[in-house]
Amino acid sequence: MPRDRMEAFDCVLGTLGELWSIAANAAPTCGLSYLLECELHALNGIRLGLLQPPQTTLESADHALIGWLDHLKSWVSNAEGQIRAGATDEALRTLDAVSVALTTYRATRQLRMLAVAEWTRLANGDDQPEERWPAERHQQVYSSKRDLPRFEFNWIEDWLLAGRNPLTVLDVQLLKALGVTHVLDLREEKEWTPPKFGAEALEAVANMALKRLHLPVRDGFSPSPEQFEAACDFLSSVEREPGARAYVHCRGGMERTACVLTAYYVKRSGQPWQDVLAQLQRRRPKFRLWPDQERGLREWTSGKQ
Repeated sequence: MPRDRMEAFDCVLGTLGELWSIAANAAPTCGLSYLLECELHALNGIRLGLLQPPQTTLESADHALIGWLDHLKSWVSNAEGQIRAGATDEALRTLDAVSVALTTYRATRQLRMLAVAEWTRLANGDDQPEERWPAERHQQVYSSKRDLPRFEFNWIEDWLLAGRNPLTVLDVQLLKALGVTHVLDLREEKEWTPPKFGAEALEAVANMALKRLHLPVRDGFSPSPEQFEAACDFLSSVEREPGARAYVHCRGGMERTACVLTAYYVKRSGQPWQDVLAQLQRRRPKFRLWPDQERGLREWTSGKQ
């Protein structure tokens, strides 16, 4: 396990230990001290598993991590007054940040990675949580329309993710926490200008120094040959760059994104585009193509298969 993550786990262990002591003194009869002690043992078990071979991965620690985050939130709400009266600023920052992560990305891979990234930042003494976790605005955006889908994506390869368009600063922070360094945006500008959401996410992409390539493609239609080439060059450079990771999206992360990624893998592998698309659909089942996109792929990949 990377050293900075182990230090982050140690930071959380220390914070939970501090809270255990506060709870035991402030409310010895409410069962908090016993519950906290169980959480300390659970988290320490995860830590030991990450240290000892065969190493436990974050993926295999899902249940335990999410379980103790649930308990953490529940016992804080049960005795929040006593805990906040005695906890240090660092402990309160941990509680606030993890609470937002749990509420927004409950029981998902995003929750786990976001929480670990948060602990790392806390261990490094970064800025205040309200500057990193604009949760109120995030909830405002996604609750504004009943049918507005949540931000979601799939891993295609270790260096490549694909999915919906990020609409809020918190969405972009999640990508940053997952190691994304490059963004390929296939939307037209009208898809994020008011009254639609997304402009603040674009500003966050720039503020977080993510390298963005904008190739506007009309929804339901194929990219141009020049756009296919530009997208493939962009993705190829990311794949070759050590430590780089790309996020590819249109609005829904279905047709235009599928079209571009199919073109990239056809160029890279020489396989028929139908076979490549079928392989990509196993990674992201939402991928599909409209007739014009099939036509564009067929014409552009002719001679590349």
